[in-house]
Amino acid sequence: LSKIFLGQGLKATGISKNTSPVPFTAPKSIFNVPITGARRFAIKSMSLSELKAIGKQANATVNDMVLALCSGALRKYMLEKNALPKKSLIASVPVSVRQVNRTGNQITYVAADLATNEPDSMTRLAKIGASTKDAKEEIGAVSSDAATSFAVIAQGLVAVTNQLNMTNLLPPAANVTISNVPGPRQPLYFGQAKMEASYPLSVLIDGQSLNITVVSYCDSIDFGLMACRDTIADVEKIADYIEEAMDGIKGGIYMQGLLQDKDNTLPHKS
Repeated sequence: LSKIFLGQGLKATGISKNTSPVPFTAPKSIFNVPITGARRFAIKSMSLSELKAIGKQANATVNDMVLALCSGALRKYMLEKNALPKKSLIASVPVSVRQVNRTGNQITYVAADLATNEPDSMTRLAKIGASTKDAKEEIGAVSSDAATSFAVIAQGLVAVTNQLNMTNLLPPAANVTISNVPGPRQPLYFGQAKMEASYPLSVLIDGQSLNITVVSYCDSIDFGLMACRDTIADVEKIADYIEEAMDGIKGGIYMQGLLQDKDNTLPHKS
């Protein structure tokens, strides 16, 4: 556990080159306000095989693609509201650290830089990939017990700041929680009725008015966006912008291909 805290300290002081964010360094945003009991829910479905294919072309994992789609959607939404922070949003991402020989769940959280301050889709995706890679290496360097203990401590600090009404005095631990959960690859049935899709309903914590949870099912990847209605009454816009973010990545891959083809056709000096 001390190794994790040392690593966070080295990142905070700029000594470490690890690009994963330090908890409680997120910028204040329109998503980080006290919440009420009112809720709003939006969904979006995409082709899992297409997402994997696009990710392969961009040299990105499925998780990185999911984060990039959410990042692009959040960036556009905040730009529309004239509320885009100069500093990038930070996502809290649940990660399983359960060992093969253990039963039950062992979950920790890593902080991912969403690069929402980056206008270019491909550069944004690359920054997200670098951040998650560093975060996973950081978690992989410690025991699963230490990783889960760190998550418990971090969640405890969040709970304490909420109870003491200190959320306006301190930077958020993270701006949003984004979770990607692998689901069944084969269709499920209730009697003769086939399940068409699975949309996850998650929970909110005070100070985070948006939660995005993603579940894969067969060849579909389904996004469930839970929001505080009094803060984000139009959360369906963010869901729609997820699809637009995919178009942005496709366009970026296409432009990279054109530039590469152009370089290949230019005469080379001998």
